[in-house]
Formats: sequence, structure tokens, C-alpha cells
Amino acid sequence: MQYKTENDTDWTNASGDKVVLDIPDAAVTYYVRYSATNQVFASYNKSIKLYKSGSAPSCSYNSNTELISSLNSNMEMKIGNGQYQPVTDSTFSVSNLIDDLSAGANTTISVRYKETTTSPVSLEKVFTFYARGEKPTTVVYNANNTLTGCSNLMQYKVEGSENWLSISGTTLNLQNYAQADKNVKVYVRLKATDTAAASLAVEFTIPKMPTGPSGTL
Repeated sequence: MQYKTENDTDWTNASGDKVVLDIPDAAVTYYVRYSATNQVFASYNKSIKLYKSGSAPSCSYNSNTELISSLNSNMEMKIGNGQYQPVTDSTFSVSNLIDDLSAGANTTISVRYKETTTSPVSLEKVFTFYARGEKPTTVVYNANNTLTGCSNLMQYKVEGSENWLSISGTTLNLQNYAQADKNVKVYVRLKATDTAAASLAVEFTIPKMPTGPSGTL
């Protein structure tokens, strides 16, 4: 068997009964044929057009929500060195994946477009995820519904909310979150960095507001 590109003059002899071709930098047509022998001429050419890999997906990762977003069903992803699996939703949460990492460990998720009848799989978009650090140790809850010992490296979330909010100073006032009918939990964690996921959260409880006067005028 022999092969050559549309731009080649000479044929290259294959070493076996199959030819492995690299994905090209630009679309190109290959021709493949059986070599001539002492008894027969070379066979007719079989043409195969190879296409270059497309660009990596533009999906993105938000370290606050721990979601990979802008996914679609034309993509596939793999975790670490695992097998590629079809993407089935527009977002993918990595929170459980991060939770399972041991201290100091990391892993990756690779996302690419699937192959089609006219193009190979695309280039990969690779995200790296690191284990969580320990809970903040400097934060203290005070009876006036404030947290002290905070810093701008931290963020907080109130029970029932999905959003983590940045802390901008050393004191966080929680009075506006107090409710008359129930206690409210608030969570504080260290923000994600380039080498660590958001830390484990420390939990505080805002007690329900005391009952007001019940007399009449």
C-alpha cells in the first residue's frame, strides 16, 4: 500500500496494511492505493480528505459557583485520564469532584468538540482543580450579630442562598439577615486562588430576633 498528499509528487510505501495519518494544520486530501507488483499495475487511488482540528470550546469556569458553563451537546469531556463522555447539560458542577480531592492533590477536566463527518475532534480546553484548604480560623461571631477577624480573602453565604459574597473588611455586619421566626446560618470560607479551591466553610448561627413588646396603647 502507498499514500501521498495532493501536494506530493512521490508515493510513500506503508509499512503494513493500514496507514496512520496525523491531523493536519490545514485541510488536505490524501490518496491511497495498492502498490504495483511484478504481476499487476498499481490500483486505483482512494481519496481521503482530512480536516484540521477546530478551536477549543469557549466554555468557562467560575470559582465562586464551581460551575463550568457554556457547554452543549456537541461537546464531550473527561476527568483526569479517564475516557471522554458526552456532555448532557449546559453547566457542570465540580464541587463534589473538589470535595473528593485529598489535601495537596489536583485533577483536570478536559472539554472538546466531538468529531463530525467533516472534522476531527477539536483542540481541548483544560481546567485544573485543586483541593480545598482548611476552614478560616480567625473569624469570631459576636452577640451584636457581627463577625470579626474577617479579611478581603474571604467570602460568605447566607442559608438558602446559592451566592457567595465577598467580604471587604475585618468586620461583617449580619444584623440585616436576622429573622423574627427562626435562626439563620451563615457560612464563611477563604476564596479560591490560582493554586487552591475555595476552602471548607466555617458555620455560624444568627439567632432569631427576640420577641418585641406585646402591650397596647
